[in-house]
Formats: sequence, structure tokens, C-alpha cells
Amino acid sequence: MGFEEVTIGACRLIRGDCYAMLSQIQADALIADPPYGMNWRFTGQGSGRNAQGSRISQTKGLRIVADNHPFDPRPFLGYPKVILWGMHHYNHLLPPGSVLIWPKKSPDAYGTFLSDGDLAWMKGGCGVYFSPLMNPARYQVDKCHPTQKPVELMAWCIHKIATACTSTILDPFMGSGTTGVACVQLGRSFVGIEIEPRYFDIACRRIEAAYAQPDLFLPHPVTPPTQAALW
Repeated sequence: MGFEEVTIGACRLIRGDCYAMLSQIQADALIADPPYGMNWRFTGQGSGRNAQGSRISQTKGLRIVADNHPFDPRPFLGYPKVILWGMHHYNHLLPPGSVLIWPKKSPDAYGTFLSDGDLAWMKGGCGVYFSPLMNPARYQVDKCHPTQKPVELMAWCIHKIATACTSTILDPFMGSGTTGVACVQLGRSFVGIEIEPRYFDIACRRIEAAYAQPDLFLPHPVTPPTQAALW
């Protein structure tokens, strides 16, 4: 599989295998929701409308790339600041750190379907921190990736690890680009890597749309997308 690179504003988006290029990517922090190694097949069939008003549906039998083997977090731990979601699937490979908790449901829905929440490991410290965001109904309609998380949740992650010196956020498992959208809204530079062409294209469109929002006050100029071969 070849590589492709697109630049949109302060976002550098790369289609390819993150393991093949990770050593060449410089960033101040890494935030990722990697494949957990569950070999999970998404069998639900739902429909709704996305933010642009187009009807969307979840395809039966969809699988996540690389989810068919255990995830090893260790290649991603060298960055100064790190947040990795799904930590309970590979916690035996993680050093001590902090824990982030996203309560995905309201209490009256606990135990009704799938997980009540998600856990993330954060490099450094030893605390446990709850996200104030529960699963908003509109987020379920707007989803275009089976494991997509809300923009507000990823913005909360950025606030947890970003300082005045944290200018560039890396997501090596970009998916549909939610972390990139949060970076646009918060005025941070972003590097995203996604191996699946379908989701890479969705991420490009979502990030370009985020820059087009007239009510966002960003320190980075909005520039037309450019495309080039990675090497």
C-alpha cells in the first residue's frame, strides 16, 4: 500500500501504516484510540443523518484494520505526553500512569448494552479523572466510524495534556479525524495517520469542514488542501 499526504491548514494528514513512519513523526503529544485486539465485528445496522444532513448507516460485518491481533502500546510511549484509549485491553504492557474515564451513558442506562464507559491511560501521574461528557444523542447520529468518539471528548483529552508548549498533537490511528477536528477548534497543530482509505477521506473532509466554520477563532490561517506523495 502506498502513502498519501494532505495538508489542511495546520493539519498534516497521512494515509498509510503508522508503524512504518512513526520514528519520523515529531509531535509534542500523542492521543489515540487504537485497535484493541478484540477482533470485533460490528454487526449493528442503524441509520440517521450526519451534520451535513446526509443519511448514514452502519454496515454489517465491518471490521477495524489490525483489530485481529493484540495491540502493543510500547512503540507509542516515547512521546512527551500520551493518552491511549482502551487501556484495559493491554494494561499489562503499560507503565504506571493516570487513568481517564469516559462514562458513556447516563446512570439509568448502566448495564443495558455493551460497556457503560471507556478507559484511557495517560502518561505520568497516578490520578483517576472523569470526563464531564456523557454520550450525547446527536453524536450517535453523526458517527461515521464504528469506534468514533465525540469531538468534545477529544478536546477534553487535549486540555488534559496540552500546555503552552504543546503545539502539535499526533493521532497515529486517526480514523474519521475526530482528534484533528478538536485540534482545529482549539487552535493546535495536528498530525493524523490512517491506514484505511475510506476513513482517511472522511477525516480530510471533516477537518476541512471544521476550518470552514465561521464561528471558530483560530490562530492558523485557513489554506486550501494540498496533496503530495509522502516519499
